[in-house]
Amino acid sequence: MRFLMVGVLSSLILLGCDLEKDSKSLSSQKIISLKGVIAEQIQLVSFPEQQYLLLSSKDKGLVLVDESAEIQVQKDGRVEALAIQPREDGSYLVAAYEEQEAQLQLYQLFTDLNDDLQPQLLGKLESVKPVSALCFSLQAGRDHLFAIGEDGLGFEYLLSPSDEHWDFTEIRPIYLGEEINSCSVDNRRGRLLVSQPPVGILALNADAERDEERELLISAKQLGDDFGSLRLSYQQDQIWIAVEQGVQVFDLSGSGRPDQSWALPEESPASIAVFGDRLAVLNDKQSEITYFPINAKLTSVTDNPLEIIPTIAARGQTDPVHSYGDAADDPAIWVNSHSPANSLIFATDKKKGLNIYHLSGDLKQHFPVGRVNNVDIRKISHPDIDAIAVASNRTNPGLDLFAIRALGEVEHLGYRGIELDDPYGLCLQQDDSGFYAWVSDKEASLYQLKINVSESSNEFEIEQGIQFDGYGQVEGCVVDDQFGTLFFAEEGRGIWRLDLKSLSEAAPELVAEVDGEKLVADIEGLALYQDGDKGYLVISSQGNDSYALFSRSGNEFITHFRVGMNPQLGVDGSSETDGLAVTSSALGAEYPQGLLVVQDGRNRMPSAAQNFKLVDWRDINRLLSH
Repeated sequence: MRFLMVGVLSSLILLGCDLEKDSKSLSSQKIISLKGVIAEQIQLVSFPEQQYLLLSSKDKGLVLVDESAEIQVQKDGRVEALAIQPREDGSYLVAAYEEQEAQLQLYQLFTDLNDDLQPQLLGKLESVKPVSALCFSLQAGRDHLFAIGEDGLGFEYLLSPSDEHWDFTEIRPIYLGEEINSCSVDNRRGRLLVSQPPVGILALNADAERDEERELLISAKQLGDDFGSLRLSYQQDQIWIAVEQGVQVFDLSGSGRPDQSWALPEESPASIAVFGDRLAVLNDKQSEITYFPINAKLTSVTDNPLEIIPTIAARGQTDPVHSYGDAADDPAIWVNSHSPANSLIFATDKKKGLNIYHLSGDLKQHFPVGRVNNVDIRKISHPDIDAIAVASNRTNPGLDLFAIRALGEVEHLGYRGIELDDPYGLCLQQDDSGFYAWVSDKEASLYQLKINVSESSNEFEIEQGIQFDGYGQVEGCVVDDQFGTLFFAEEGRGIWRLDLKSLSEAAPELVAEVDGEKLVADIEGLALYQDGDKGYLVISSQGNDSYALFSRSGNEFITHFRVGMNPQLGVDGSSETDGLAVTSSALGAEYPQGLLVVQDGRNRMPSAAQNFKLVDWRDINRLLSH
């Protein structure tokens, strides 16, 4: 028996029950022959004056029929997998896997002024392996398509119009396992759901920038051996599930137990659709549609949209780091005072070394100095050097220093060991008393180290200074040199502030605590956007893939946002961010109000090694002005 998931909606783990005991038998109202069409799936297409069924067929292709199974439109081919998505203009997007041509095909189905149904081919993707399930997803107003192969490997595509056709842009692969027979997306909760006998119905986040959070929603033990075709009802917040000789309906706003159960003794549904108070069932021979009268329970649904955090599109990205896995970590920005548009981004590949990028994102230089974790930069007063970049090195515990010349040439000054077993986070401090690095380790300690750079020989020495103990894991930190303040992030607790002007007497103060909303653990990167005496503390809230802006003092939450994809530029969003860096300096025409650089833990479109995303501060200012 074949089944299709036409739609599914779930956010609860459904509890077991005796399905047969509570089932009510349905009597058929009408049986309609498909007149020679052997259908794989049926989908309801509703226009203002009439409703239709769209069929996928291996011998007839795409077939649109009315309620009496009279053919209205036919596109020849061998079509097995099918998905539809209604659009605001009343038309439908239709995705189909054409088996003979090995293509994913995208159509728009609409009615013209004469009420003639006009399917239009929008685009196609060639050389696609056999597909067993297709489903659309609506994300931030964009059309996405999930295509899951018979081998269990799925792909997410962004669908977007270009000059002559629509493009399929690969976002990511998804490894699901074999035996997937259908999929659907609950746009209300942002979950991709797949039907996988004999496992059950699985759910994972539809947004590629979020953790998958894969879970088993409905066990196969609750559904029987054969299941798959489901219908999504947003109005009633229900799923309709075709099981062997029956249909189950679950009210997901309630207990999670079946709300209605109908037995179809003579029918094993291959696919289902709901026509108001009628249920359309494609029989297991796939040649007839039977209509059953139903008394569907209507429920009042309070919309429960996903957490709304504003999204700002990335304006650029760097080349990926050389290492795969969790490798990219922390950036810093060097401002070229002579030619701001030629400023540079320093960023760590914590498995290999330090990368230096142009603002275009192109890799300029790579220093294979080992497992450098964090990096920071300060301008210094020196006859030959404009600025110093310092990176914490975990290969041999110590610090690496890099000299940055006025025109952007970079030289590795060398490495010095320090008395830390595992140097981790790092940020720099510069004041009248000298040039310092604050370095954390994995043992919950924070150290101040003084760096002395020789004016004559470019040599340097490191002196260990004060030490703070007793905190959880600390990585992100930043120093406000103007006001003499150190901020550091205890990943699971929040942001601490330390007065450096009275360092021998001061004690750190917790100013912004993890609350599960504004700041969600882990708290990672910290940076300071300085605008005269004003500015913002910028924080990576890794637990919800967002970036929080606090007042410069750290006491007041201002706003937060996510970094989303920019389809026009071919740049994906960012998520699971470790380090970040920001400057308020004008960096040429591209970034006239400054630049935010964030590490991207999931580099998509297509999937690749991690990299860093670039955000125009003008876009952040627009958010702040609302």
